[in-house]
Amino acid sequence: MAVMLVLSGIAGMILPAASRAGLGAFLGLILGTAAKMALAFAMVGIFLAVRLF
Repeated sequence: MAVMLVLSGIAGMILPAASRAGLGAFLGLILGTAAKMALAFAMVGIFLAVRLF
C-alpha cells in the first residue's frame, strides 16, 4: 500500500484514478478470459454434437 502511494505521487496520478484503472484492467482480463473459455467450450460441444449424431 505504501509503495502504491509513493509511486502514484511520483507519477502525478491520484490514487482513486489509478485504482479505478487497475480494477478496469483486471475486470477486462477476467471477462475476456471467461468469454474465450465459453466460446471454446461451445465450439468443442458443437463439434462433438455433429461428430456423434
